[in-house]
Amino acid sequence: MNAPADGEAGLSSRRLLVLLGPLIVLGAFTGALALVAAIAGWNREEMLLVAAGAGGVVVFPALFVIYRQVTERRASQHALANAKARVGGIVESAMDAIITVDEEQRVVQFNAAAEHAFRRPRGAVIGHRLDLLIPKRFHEAHRAHIERFGKTAVTSRGMGAQMVLYGLRSDGEEFPIEASISQHTEDERKLFTVILRDVTERVRAEELLARSEARLRGILDSAMDAIITVDERQHILLFNAAAEAVFGCPREQAIGAPLADFIPQRFRGAH
Repeated sequence: MNAPADGEAGLSSRRLLVLLGPLIVLGAFTGALALVAAIAGWNREEMLLVAAGAGGVVVFPALFVIYRQVTERRASQHALANAKARVGGIVESAMDAIITVDEEQRVVQFNAAAEHAFRRPRGAVIGHRLDLLIPKRFHEAHRAHIERFGKTAVTSRGMGAQMVLYGLRSDGEEFPIEASISQHTEDERKLFTVILRDVTERVRAEELLARSEARLRGILDSAMDAIITVDERQHILLFNAAAEAVFGCPREQAIGAPLADFIPQRFRGAH
């Protein structure tokens, strides 16, 4: 709500200057002529009074315009400070780590969640290169990625589409992350903000699931008997090695096929 009010106030000040400008110029011109006339000795007392009156006409509107501009500038600065405080509060309370770097990839912002994720106090990170938070083998690729992104007109996008991303904690431990990056210009310098999340638990769960599936697959494939699993539509979901041998059909061809394909025609209805 502050931005429109500030804009309207600034517009009023400009209109006021437009309205009072001619009066100020006229008063200054009149006062100057009267002063010149007084110095030249033409009705000296009367000209001094005219000059003083014209000066008043100039001074008071000018002071009023200056007062309005100073007041509006202070209001704008106050609104900007409030906006920065709100943004800072949001960033600091965010659940995800938020890191902002400049064009030299030096850290200028490091929120509380980032401190927790990387186990580093912000005082030990601010001003240092982003490389501090990335395993060494990824330094060049990551630096090149940000530089390429900075040359595009895209404001934000996900990171890690082509590779797994890792962060580096203060104790040397690496951890998997998912991240997005955005860019904006502030005070004529480009800044990049990375929002990232530690996905260690998710990756660990996925690895456990994959290992469990691999173990189950090993057990099924070592079974002497054919094992087939179907869904409610009787389409095959699982087809082990013994089933491949019994039916003479490769697993890739069997998966997704209807079970009826493996039953003689005369038994299909009853089955």
